[in-house]
Amino acid sequence: MQPHEPVNFARFLFLDPRGKTAYRHWNDSAEQIVALLRAESGRVPADRALRGLIEELSNGSSEFAALWEAHDVRIHLAGNKLFHHPDVGDLDLGYEVASGRYPE
Repeated sequence: MQPHEPVNFARFLFLDPRGKTAYRHWNDSAEQIVALLRAESGRVPADRALRGLIEELSNGSSEFAALWEAHDVRIHLAGNKLFHHPDVGDLDLGYEVASGRYPE
């Protein structure tokens, strides 16, 4: 994988071979991030960087392309990410989107 800027979870999840072992529930994480990207692409359809990321992921990952074609849309404002780190083991990291990030 070539380094890209900015680094993001979607690239890591779908384009980096370590992505499949870094997420303990890879399929769930993949579905969630694609659904979130689908929601964001509907919210800001003219965003060139986002369109470029989606094209890059679609071309680089058949798994991403298949999930993208499912047209699932979800916004996750809070939850847990379940990672597996090769040195420290399993990590459960909670997240919450700051209020005001997504319009009601």
